[in-house]
Amino acid sequence: ETANESAVEDTAAVQQQTKARDPQAVQAVKEALRERGALFLPQIVQLSKMGLSQVLDALETLVGLGQVTNDTFAAALLLAGRRPEQKTVLTHQILAKMGRWSLTDCFETPAPESIAQQLLERYGLVVKAATAREGISWTEIAPLMELWEASGKIRRGYFVEGLGGMQYARSAVIENLRRDPGAGLPEYYALHWKDPANPYSWMAGAGSNVKDQLPFQPELIVLRQGVPVLGAGGGRQWRLASMMPLTDADLRLAIGALVKLAERLKSSDRRVTIESYDGSPSWQGEIGKALENEGFERDYHGMVKWTNYAPANFK
Repeated sequence: ETANESAVEDTAAVQQQTKARDPQAVQAVKEALRERGALFLPQIVQLSKMGLSQVLDALETLVGLGQVTNDTFAAALLLAGRRPEQKTVLTHQILAKMGRWSLTDCFETPAPESIAQQLLERYGLVVKAATAREGISWTEIAPLMELWEASGKIRRGYFVEGLGGMQYARSAVIENLRRDPGAGLPEYYALHWKDPANPYSWMAGAGSNVKDQLPFQPELIVLRQGVPVLGAGGGRQWRLASMMPLTDADLRLAIGALVKLAERLKSSDRRVTIESYDGSPSWQGEIGKALENEGFERDYHGMVKWTNYAPANFK
């Protein structure tokens, strides 16, 4: 009962966050793009007569709805990396990451069948918290899910603990869940915190528990066979924090997975900086050795690695 109450509260919070988006700003951005075509960010701010944070919030909403696109994938990474408490300043660094924004052709509200299919493809397991994260009403999807379950197209059950009782998935997904969790996956892998593939960013109960273990807003998370073991975040110079005891060998593997993703995300900054690990300077102890093994060098910020990663090689 307590878990269900927590799930309801968490879902309500997600829905409230979705509703908090300024509809006036969203409409103003759409109108500017509709009237003038593809625009750079400063042009959208000027034409919409909205503040920068409002415009970025509106663009994030429209990207989620599939109604706008950008010349570069880096724009999506920048939006995903924004923190609610962070004041956004329009700098050359931000502008360098973004191309032009333009409208897509998907203005019509998609049919519930199309939305349900997309959710099944994106998440594999469809639950109420996932629809809330997408800004989709569960009441629009639930009747269709029940119909598909009755026809044998999908199955309903309690497959993942902490997600509530109304869970729908295709049979192939359920079989994958029942297999060895490490089968076919690298032992350690990293995800952006807001990546849809990271269930801890939206999953009721579990997501808040993971965040509570970290002394900062996470930007990246390292998983070991699906279990969070290391978080990174806290600003431009990242802090690292472990979420379970790690041996020296495990720490090196976790750092390797983290750096592999960080180099891609930080390609435009040209450097990855690690300031600390569990509150201690990043150059000390085993963490310093692990970072040196990944090509980091010590400077006054901590441990730094200059990247030459080419975004065109991103796969």
